[in-house]
Amino acid sequence: MGFVQRAGETMQDAADSCGAPDFFDEREAAAKRYGFRIATFCAVDRPDDHPLRPKDYVPHDAFWTKRGYTKRPDIVAKFEWRDLNEAVATDKPMTFWLRELDR
Repeated sequence: MGFVQRAGETMQDAADSCGAPDFFDEREAAAKRYGFRIATFCAVDRPDDHPLRPKDYVPHDAFWTKRGYTKRPDIVAKFEWRDLNEAVATDKPMTFWLRELDR
């Protein structure tokens, strides 16, 4: 198996702060050093009326698109975890975003 970098909540934290560009620059540079041609991540899909979604939530799609990522609704994974409002863990759909890396 090749190098895999998992970002998870770290990416969300970075996207919420002024450190987001640095986070992505470093992540993409590491992928290039390992010879990867594509950077990817997945983001949880939540409905607009999700009970835990903040009222003032603004999706980060514009930020990711500006960085050259393309949302791929045809590539979806499911990860299981327990949300704060759940008694048990449930599957959460995660849509992938991809970007070709410059050589």
